[in-house]
Amino acid sequence: MAEKRKHPRRRIKRPLFYFCESDAPGQRGRIYYPGTVVDSSPGGLGLLTGHLHTCGERLWFEALGKLQPRIGDRPVAGIVRWLEKGNGQYRMGVELTGD
Repeated sequence: MAEKRKHPRRRIKRPLFYFCESDAPGQRGRIYYPGTVVDSSPGGLGLLTGHLHTCGERLWFEALGKLQPRIGDRPVAGIVRWLEKGNGQYRMGVELTGD
């Protein structure tokens, strides 16, 4: 399969918390999840997590700082573009949208 990335990625291993917004009754607001960034590029992140998300889901990241210097520590949105299950975790590719 041909590489579809717009930017070269940098392999890393950095734990972080990210969140999604819920409007479900009884669960309104932010829901935080732990994850580990396994690669980073100016356009997105590779992430390992124990929670199953869906393609197209919007996630939010805070304090990316050194991983994404153009963003700094302000919250930034990302869209799950792909995911796969393996070894009891999910790996997903997240495109940062800059929102």
